[in-house]
Amino acid sequence: MKFISFKHLAIGLLMFSAAGMGLAFKPTERIADTGPKLDLEILIPQQFGDWKMDETILPLIANPEQEALIKKLYSQTLSRTYVNSSGDRIMLSIAYGGAQTDSMSVHKPEVCYPA
Repeated sequence: MKFISFKHLAIGLLMFSAAGMGLAFKPTERIADTGPKLDLEILIPQQFGDWKMDETILPLIANPEQEALIKKLYSQTLSRTYVNSSGDRIMLSIAYGGAQTDSMSVHKPEVCYPA
């Protein structure tokens, strides 16, 4: 009958200990919940440099199913269009959530906005 060598036993114990430490030190409190709440309407300026918010352009309204998913995943969203003195426009969309992971994202930007 073969016995486990000391080297293999030590490696196994170290791996088991590392897994236990990973579980023990896993954060239970989100940093986003400890500080002051962000308000994107206040945080993001309505004007910067030559650009100002174009209030004539209203943000697109998503279909009800997508809107429900967005409200579930993100605590705040902000959509704005800015215009400069030349008439050029840019769109800004921000989705903020305290806990965003790959599994919780609605979509990846490269899928929504292909080049």
